[in-house]
Amino acid sequence: EIAEYLEQIYGDVKEAVADVADGDRVSLYYAEGPFGLSTEPDVSQHAQTFVEARARNVAEVPLSSSGYGMSAVSLESVIQWDPEVIIAWDAKIRGGADEIIRTNSDWAVIKAVQDGRVYTMPNAPFAWCDRPPGVNRFLGLQWVANMLYPDRYDVDMVEEVKKFYSLLYWVDITDERAKSLLGNSYPPYGKN
Repeated sequence: EIAEYLEQIYGDVKEAVADVADGDRVSLYYAEGPFGLSTEPDVSQHAQTFVEARARNVAEVPLSSSGYGMSAVSLESVIQWDPEVIIAWDAKIRGGADEIIRTNSDWAVIKAVQDGRVYTMPNAPFAWCDRPPGVNRFLGLQWVANMLYPDRYDVDMVEEVKKFYSLLYWVDITDERAKSLLGNSYPPYGKN
């Protein structure tokens, strides 16, 4: 049952975004680390969720030689890339830069910041898009596809979160808890 459910998620998302033309892909910067100045290129396993959701990863960097990802970039590079969306680690759980990116004037010239499209990646019980590479990536795939292409992948993320947690973690959660898990990462529940 779980395998079929996850295969259905993957198939539905892939079908929904399959014909997004390269020129129409939403540009995304994935901000890792305490200053948001580490990221992942498309070839990194930690960027796979964004690749599958057809985001246009702006990070034009080599894969980190450490084997653990987190390629270093400069703020000047991020400004030059000018992404439409930024997904960042949260400060509380992962020690990330989500609030710095939203509030620091050095980041304010970036389109994603100006448009209020800096989203904190949900992290409970594990990160939804990167580490550890696990089942939460399926929920992350839904979240990213719905956030970037709501006209193509139009799902109610509150309901999807509730279903995922019920099937995968055997816990039934309320709408309020699902919204709390989504936090400020999903536009209806916490615009910046």
